[in-house]
Amino acid sequence: MKKALAFFGAFNPPTTAHLELARYAMEQTGRESVVFVPSRSAYIREEQGKDYAYSDRARLAMLRAAREKRPWMAVTDYELTLDHQPRSYETLCRLKEEGYEAALLMGSDKLAELETRWKYVREIAEEFGIVCMERAGDDCGEIIRNSSFLTELMPYITVLKTPEETKNISSTQVRELITRGENPEGLVPGEILELLGTEKKEHAMKLDPIITSLLDTDLYKFNMDQVIFHKHTDLSGEYYFRCRNEGVVFTPEMFEEINAQIDHLCSLTFTKDELDYLRSIRFLKSDYVEFLRLWRPIRDYVQTRLTKDGTLKIVVRGPLFSAMQFEIYLLEIVNEVYFRLKYDYAELRKSAEERLNEKIKAFQKGKYTFSFAEFGCRRRLSREWEDEVVRRLATETTNCVGTSNVMLAKKYGLKPIGTYAHEFVQMYQGIDSIPLAYTNHYALEDWYNEYRGDNGTALTDTVTTDLFLLDFNRAMVNNFTGVRHDSGDPYEWGEKMIAHYKKYGADPKTKLLLFSDSLDFDRAQALYDYFKDRAKVSFGIGTFCSNDTSEEALNIVIKLQTVNGRAVAKLSDSAGKTMCRDDEYMEYLERSVAFRLNREKEAE
Repeated sequence: MKKALAFFGAFNPPTTAHLELARYAMEQTGRESVVFVPSRSAYIREEQGKDYAYSDRARLAMLRAAREKRPWMAVTDYELTLDHQPRSYETLCRLKEEGYEAALLMGSDKLAELETRWKYVREIAEEFGIVCMERAGDDCGEIIRNSSFLTELMPYITVLKTPEETKNISSTQVRELITRGENPEGLVPGEILELLGTEKKEHAMKLDPIITSLLDTDLYKFNMDQVIFHKHTDLSGEYYFRCRNEGVVFTPEMFEEINAQIDHLCSLTFTKDELDYLRSIRFLKSDYVEFLRLWRPIRDYVQTRLTKDGTLKIVVRGPLFSAMQFEIYLLEIVNEVYFRLKYDYAELRKSAEERLNEKIKAFQKGKYTFSFAEFGCRRRLSREWEDEVVRRLATETTNCVGTSNVMLAKKYGLKPIGTYAHEFVQMYQGIDSIPLAYTNHYALEDWYNEYRGDNGTALTDTVTTDLFLLDFNRAMVNNFTGVRHDSGDPYEWGEKMIAHYKKYGADPKTKLLLFSDSLDFDRAQALYDYFKDRAKVSFGIGTFCSNDTSEEALNIVIKLQTVNGRAVAKLSDSAGKTMCRDDEYMEYLERSVAFRLNREKEAE
């Protein structure tokens, strides 16, 4: 018997909200499938009073088209084949005969109606169970408490909060757009859009392709992905875009171009030459590179939406080993589209070139004496400008020792630089068997077992540096070549790391302190002068290299927010960098971290 949810509705037409709610409820309740049960059009018109309905055949075809790309989804035409609208209990019994042990999935607007307007509610609850999606403004707990009947059935009712991104999407909204002759793209999946009679045309790019090579990304994406490929292919993830700048507005023209560029990105594959280069990186293994030969970005994993106030929404959902690759590509696309379409690009580039000239002169005159790597692809002005920056820094100074951009490292014979990001540690929060306060331990273990010290700079602040240090024990101190700073006071952090190395008998002068948090060259030089005689010191410098112009750079991020349906969070050393979509989970994580820190302190 296959454990499932039965999703009854008009689906008039099916929307992205229907599909995402179903998938979310399935993952949250540990089910294997969701069976969509479309109601008869006669029932929609006569009983629900809706004067506009797609035919039974059309709605069934739409659901079946959606099912083709979603293995977890099932569709039954049982109710459509009858000459009457059956009771939900009857349909659930029929699904049981077909091999589904299906709980009833419903919205909280129907919860109060169960006692007065439904039949066989007790049988449904006790035999199958009820999963209720709590809508904004509803309080399911109060609805249940106010009904002795529902209170009695409470053990059989599971309440889930409706995901924020689905709250403002409805079938009514889609129908109204179509009636006005407007395109509801983004509110319905592409395969359904085609069946609505609104032909989905390929987005036409106005700009040249922004991503021309799948190597145009940070090295650490491949580093992390290799560990996931070898150890955690069962994980799925959700990534959300956020612009931290106040007052940034994305126009419909920008939105169209962003989608066109994403379409182009998803047409790319790795070339033989690119794969050969990846094989030349000693710690990337042949089986992983062979996997990349087969891999390509899948467009269906990326959903985009533009709100009325110009807020850009991007969500990436899919297997973690694939979904994680989108982050850098999408940030590169969004950034370049924004700056090219909002400003006079030639003037921006001129201001960037003037500033780059001054920086290079300062290096040549000896003002700056530190070594650094260019870490700028995620927030660069453009692809061609980052290329120019890396070329000039590498050829006109002796200080730039590498770049995180694999494509440019290959092009200019530089060392590709990068280890792992916060998302790597965060993903362990989504693994049931791992206590939240010990995710660093498991991340460090997996990383060392994969690379054996060959790629050994550890990021400290995913769940606070203090917690990290509890797991950065003597073995890890010896096995990792250094640590990376990305939030909090860099001087306090450096002192803390030096003291930690000394605690375990390691000479800090043999260990790397890599600083990468919002640096410019003056701040980097000050840090270098402060620590250079006590440790190896280097820097990863991003936006200051690749997008220093007369206009403010965008502070945009795409962050991992759920793994296998569970919330995950970054709890860094700077409050402004903390990010989580679930406040209750964030509080629980903070309590877990505090509990372990206090316990360890008491044990000293």
